[in-house]
Amino acid sequence: MMKPALLMCRVSSPDQVDGGSLSSQEKFAERYMLKNSLQAVKRWVLDETASKPDERKKFNELINYGKKHPEIKALLFEKPDRLLRNVFDLAKSHEMIYTYDKEIHFFKTEEVIHKKSPHHTLSHFNQDCINAINFINTLKHETEKGVLEKIEAGWFPGLAPAGYENDTAAHTIVRFEEEARWVKRAFELMRSGAYTLDAGVEKLRAEGCPRKLLPHRSTLEKWIRNEFYYGDFEWRETLYPGAHTSLVSKPTWDEANAALSAGGKTIVKRGHPYTKLIHCADPACGCMITAEGHKGGRLVYYRCAWSKGKCTNTDYVPQARIEEELGRLLRVVQVDSEFADWTLEALSFDAADSATRKVSELAVLRQQLQKIVGREDGAYNDKLDGVITEEDWRQKKSKWANERRVLEDRITHLEVSAPSAYLSTARRILELSKCLPDLFFSVKPENRRQVFRMVSLNTTMMGKTLTTTYQTPWSFLAEKPQKENWGDRGDLNPRPPRSQRGALTS
Repeated sequence: MMKPALLMCRVSSPDQVDGGSLSSQEKFAERYMLKNSLQAVKRWVLDETASKPDERKKFNELINYGKKHPEIKALLFEKPDRLLRNVFDLAKSHEMIYTYDKEIHFFKTEEVIHKKSPHHTLSHFNQDCINAINFINTLKHETEKGVLEKIEAGWFPGLAPAGYENDTAAHTIVRFEEEARWVKRAFELMRSGAYTLDAGVEKLRAEGCPRKLLPHRSTLEKWIRNEFYYGDFEWRETLYPGAHTSLVSKPTWDEANAALSAGGKTIVKRGHPYTKLIHCADPACGCMITAEGHKGGRLVYYRCAWSKGKCTNTDYVPQARIEEELGRLLRVVQVDSEFADWTLEALSFDAADSATRKVSELAVLRQQLQKIVGREDGAYNDKLDGVITEEDWRQKKSKWANERRVLEDRITHLEVSAPSAYLSTARRILELSKCLPDLFFSVKPENRRQVFRMVSLNTTMMGKTLTTTYQTPWSFLAEKPQKENWGDRGDLNPRPPRSQRGALTS
């Protein structure tokens, strides 16, 4: 009569799977069971890494199944290191032998361990278990040492995030342009402050981003929060400087994260377009200005939410008055054609000077970068020669990596920017500023909010009056009333007067 048994065949790496180790184990097991009148009522044939207790889910399934079925006495494994790889598994094995009266069969060596086994057999089994545990601990130590060396070289020791791919031949991480362009676009959208995570995902998909690359809003949040994209990477709660090419600059990453933390675009109810746009100006309050509908929603009034209790700002302001105030604030940054023409001409003179300054600044930055590279090479040789300690090398390398990143970002910015490129942007802004109030009142109320947010950072209300802080470059235009006399100059690029003939001889 065949006796029931549980069988586990396991390998620890994909290479062993490809090499046919699993099928080889099963063949050995079949011959052993036939020889000893055993029949596997349940099998576990798997590829798993067993260095941690929670990683051996299938092994735990076998143990629990054996406990629930006292009629099954035989547990089959190829050899001791296929049975266990840590002290937790050793304790479970002894529990199965002495508490549940199970037999552990190693079908490759044809050795059987049970609670009545001779003393020397149990001692040999325990020693094999200890050897297996020592092996995994040694392997773990060597692996961690290799990981640390890779981290010190600036390479993330894991799977590359979206926008990158692992170069298995060079053991580095390189950009994957097909994905990288969507990650960069995500930072552009979130940096603007005009999108929530849901709105950002919807916008990216509408532009053609594959759903497989961006399946959920949580994926977009992981992109924006990941330091990897500006050049660093986190490993075990420590931030390290990376050697990979960044997708965005550190300022862009900071701005996108700040906008994300601020909540992005606020989706407002129909008919209440200015809620969560304005704060109470009372220093002791600062609550949001909320909206109330009256007479069936036909009349809308805005007031402080009074969330913090007593507030001196008690006025109810009609929506029409709110829009008048927003229009007044937009007229502050409105310019006429004469001022716009004068500004563009002045910027043109500045662009010519910028081209010369750019060449000079690039030369200085490249020289500084070369010095840092030379210092890194020299310090590395000092480390190899034992002149400085490993800890000193790490500290110096981290410091120089940060300095190098700042210089590289600045060099990249200068190289890709044309001195006169901002002229087209300035022209668009000035053209927009000419008609900004008209644009505000020409669109639907639900869209007027977005027009105003283009120029405003923080808007407050006291009584029936609104004040705001303007974004750059609108903040410069807001100061123009103090500079109206600028345009009175006959020469927009004043120079010292030319010397008169004979002035030095008179």
